[in-house]
Amino acid sequence: MLTAGIQFDEAQIRKAFTALSGIPGGAETAVCRAINRAVDRGKTQTVREICSQYNIKPSQVRSHMRVLRATRANLSAVILQTGSPLELMIFARKPKKPPKQKGVEVSARTKVVAGVHFGVFKTLPHVFVAKMSNGHIGIYSRKGTKTLPIEQKYTTSVPQMMKNAKVMDRLVEAAQKVMTAELDRQIELLLTQRR
Repeated sequence: MLTAGIQFDEAQIRKAFTALSGIPGGAETAVCRAINRAVDRGKTQTVREICSQYNIKPSQVRSHMRVLRATRANLSAVILQTGSPLELMIFARKPKKPPKQKGVEVSARTKVVAGVHFGVFKTLPHVFVAKMSNGHIGIYSRKGTKTLPIEQKYTTSVPQMMKNAKVMDRLVEAAQKVMTAELDRQIELLLTQRR
């Protein structure tokens, strides 16, 4: 599992506790809200950054991410990313559907072109797009020289995409910026409500 360190500095925490000392639980509420807003922004920025580098849809990235939000009792939040290697078929590829190739010479058959990274496409030798009896379409290759068995092709996973240094930097940068601004806003909001 990946971890990214996003923290308030001591001065910000002291400022919150000093300014909200007259409101029971006020500092904890302000810090909790700021952390949750920051982790939401961090998740959004992570999805954007991954989609700018990989040929994958935002919904497919989000489906592998979960946020454990902060509470007043536990002032920390975590973005969890899970998942095993993804099917090569969900990335950009041609053809999108199995072409009709029965009776076509092997050398003349449609070649599979796929791109995991944005803007980078490769022709993949010895693979083909096929539809299984259950209706699932995927990119496959033969395990040996015989017709069967075949195996589906997989590639990187969402946690591996998040390990990318640029993705992690953007996550930390976006979350840190929001957290600092949001803490000031929450302090002001709670003080205004108090008045």
